[in-house]
Amino acid sequence: MEPKDDLKPVAEKENFVNSESKTLRKSFTDEQSSNVREIEYFPSVKHLKVTFKGGSRYQYNDVPQEVFDQALDAISIGSFFSSKIKRVYQCEKIT
Repeated sequence: MEPKDDLKPVAEKENFVNSESKTLRKSFTDEQSSNVREIEYFPSVKHLKVTFKGGSRYQYNDVPQEVFDQALDAISIGSFFSSKIKRVYQCEKIT
């Protein structure tokens, strides 16, 4: 998979963690999202972690990579999260 333009190695931009697990991360400014601070995807285990601006974090299990990719392309991450992730995938609050 080719990295998206805003997903570069950490040395270039802080939206991609290039590690053994190849964890993908995208942070959102206040202008980009009023509720979501960051999403992280762990392809090897299909986990999606969502951090909200209020500080709470949730892990969603068995999320296909395509869903993460679609989230990156969404006009509104909040709307995408509400309709395509929340209540669709099993989740647990992690903080």
